[in-house]
Amino acid sequence: MPETKPPVPVLETGDFVRLKQPYRPSDMMFDGPLGETFGKLLDSDADGERREPTARARRAYRSDSSSLFEFTHGVVVEELEHASRSPPEMPPDVRDGYAAAETLPTMRVSLHLFNPATGVMYVGGHPDQPGKPEYVDDHIANLALVHKARDTWGNEYDLDLAELYQLWGYQVPDYNDK
Repeated sequence: MPETKPPVPVLETGDFVRLKQPYRPSDMMFDGPLGETFGKLLDSDADGERREPTARARRAYRSDSSSLFEFTHGVVVEELEHASRSPPEMPPDVRDGYAAAETLPTMRVSLHLFNPATGVMYVGGHPDQPGKPEYVDDHIANLALVHKARDTWGNEYDLDLAELYQLWGYQVPDYNDK
């Protein structure tokens, strides 16, 4: 746990988080325009042979060495679920902070995913509706707070949300149980 007090509310729309388990979308994402785009980005094959763009993208996706399709961070775009109560173990200053904000701790969120190492952002989208963003829903058990949207850059965190919420008296499922 960090030595400084966590911000209250801890997790809000616009905040940056790190995923404990990176997200890899299904290879079905290559059906439609997205497959064509990735195929063009991966246009040069090692053997020099020209292949159909979607096949190149699928092959790159399946390779263990490709981190292009791993998304390690996210921006909260929607708070889906909040805790239903404040447990008695919650510190009074934290309880007061949530009362002032008229909310309870966020338990599940929708995210825009990205990978800062590759610069790629996952927008998803339906094969028949290119450009329509698709969000990835996740539980706080898989998230660590990195940056608050309301804070200036340089005030960064590495705050394990599951660990913090458990200290406050919430039961947080193991990520593999979600």
